[in-house]
Amino acid sequence: MSDNDAFISLINDGKTVLKGGLKNDMFDINKDGEINYLDTYVFELYVDDLSAGRTAEESILPADMWNLIDQNVELDNDNIPGTFGDYMIYQCVVGLAHEQPQYKLDIYYLQLLEKKGLVDLSDIRPYIEKLCKDKEVGDVDFDGSVNAIDASYVLSYYAETAVNAEISNVTVAHMEYMADINSDGAVNSVDASEILSTYASNSVNG
Repeated sequence: MSDNDAFISLINDGKTVLKGGLKNDMFDINKDGEINYLDTYVFELYVDDLSAGRTAEESILPADMWNLIDQNVELDNDNIPGTFGDYMIYQCVVGLAHEQPQYKLDIYYLQLLEKKGLVDLSDIRPYIEKLCKDKEVGDVDFDGSVNAIDASYVLSYYAETAVNAEISNVTVAHMEYMADINSDGAVNSVDASEILSTYASNSVNG
């Protein structure tokens, strides 16, 4: 078997494992309950750390994410987790981060910075507005359409604020700008309802 065939075989093995849900604790690197481009992006930042000789303490990544990769993500069968080989397979299995628009990655990067406590982002709203100024209000997840998924994100956010959960300033600015569809200064179930109405209207007219 050639090196290329072996690599393709490892990718297919990884896709099989992911599809079977057998090791999703390994693939969901950022522990947000989803396995997508954000996990690949975190892995990419980890690989950048390795290349620069940075440790978990020096990384912008929260220690739990950094250590999960370093200790658990082993896909290339060399028995050494968190290597460049693991990253190459991971991005082929889960998807490339930079297939997404850069502003999505920029916002997540800011969230990581804030979570690590490296910078004060209490006045981040103007920058978020600049990133999002051409996006349709209500398209909370930036997938190009206003739909039920956006409404779900709004309701989840509203529930967190209702119980005084600790929410990053980046997330607050993002939600206030993109989710306050009725412009009343609050993000709540009313906005979720209006997003659903917009979705229904678009579906009928589309």
